Amino acid sequence: MLLMSLGSCTSTLKEQTITGTIKGLGTNPIVLLNEENVPIDTVEAINDTFVFKHQIDLNDPKFHGVTFPLLSEKGSRMIKDRTYFFVDSDAIQLTATIAEGGLEDIVVTGSPATTKYDDLNANFPANIEIKKYEQSYMEAFNKYNYGVQNDENRKQLSYYSSIIDSLMGMKRQNMLDAISINDKSVAMAAMFYFNFRNEPVEFLEKHLAQFSPELQNTYYLKQLYTKIALKKSSSVGSMAPDFELMNANGEMVKLSSFKGRYVLIDFWASWCGPCIREVPHLKKVYEKFKDHGLEIISVSIDDKENAWRKALDKHQLPYVKLWDDTKVTQDLYQFTGIPYVVLVNPEGDILQINKGLRGDDLETTLEALFR
Repeated sequence: MLLMSLGSCTSTLKEQTITGTIKGLGTNPIVLLNEENVPIDTVEAINDTFVFKHQIDLNDPKFHGVTFPLLSEKGSRMIKDRTYFFVDSDAIQLTATIAEGGLEDIVVTGSPATTKYDDLNANFPANIEIKKYEQSYMEAFNKYNYGVQNDENRKQLSYYSSIIDSLMGMKRQNMLDAISINDKSVAMAAMFYFNFRNEPVEFLEKHLAQFSPELQNTYYLKQLYTKIALKKSSSVGSMAPDFELMNANGEMVKLSSFKGRYVLIDFWASWCGPCIREVPHLKKVYEKFKDHGLEIISVSIDDKENAWRKALDKHQLPYVKLWDDTKVTQDLYQFTGIPYVVLVNPEGDILQINKGLRGDDLETTLEALFR
């Protein structure tokens, strides 16, 4: 089903109205989020109702969201404090109820793309099966994590977790199978982006080709093409993307300033247990190979500078220490988990990523390199 004409993708920003009635909201504030989950407007409710008027491009529909500080401030991840919807018409209406567990009874009207997205999700065979086990899984999860951590509860949680994991794999295939009959749907494009954006280049290119030409220049597919370009530019054999970050002395340091040496870049964080377990190996190879042309650059992606500095004091890293609170290196190197280790040659090219660069394998790899 073609949700709307997307033949022209030139930006046509117009003031659009989003209205809502949230039972229990009273006169509390509501925050409007854009497609990047960034707050762009805040209004105060009047008797449970709100109205947003904002410049939005209907020619290229994207997910927006609303979040409620009244719920966010409770500080629990278990509380649903926001909801998302496509803005693809000038008559979006939202209704919901604020309950103990957060937002309930959410209904979005006036958005064909949101309806399509929800219908796709609801009718995947895997999701139908998942619904049968959701309650049992949550009960087992709560019993083990918030009750008694005995063998019986662990086995119950493991049993239902394995069922859900299997069905999630089935759901992935359901989504991929749906592309061919929804190739003109912006909802399908968004679903593919949210669920598969971290897949390998070959996978993305294969399935992007299934979408119709008229969708290729829309927001979610363009985001994927950008990711593909970044993945290719940070793969083995390509020039290592340069970056400039603050070191422990408050000075700005560029990766490119180490050209002429082999550079091992270790992306980590103070809260990452596996990262911390790599520190003794990194210290060992640094002492062994630093006089042979090796430099190690540790790049922390900690949100808070204090957490980073506490970890530096505790672990006493003898090599270059940089802090990336803006996560710019995650975009440049396209990693989704840490530790993530990259070996760069003296010319600035990426030699290896992760494989052979952790644990005892790291010393073996560098022994061969400096032999």
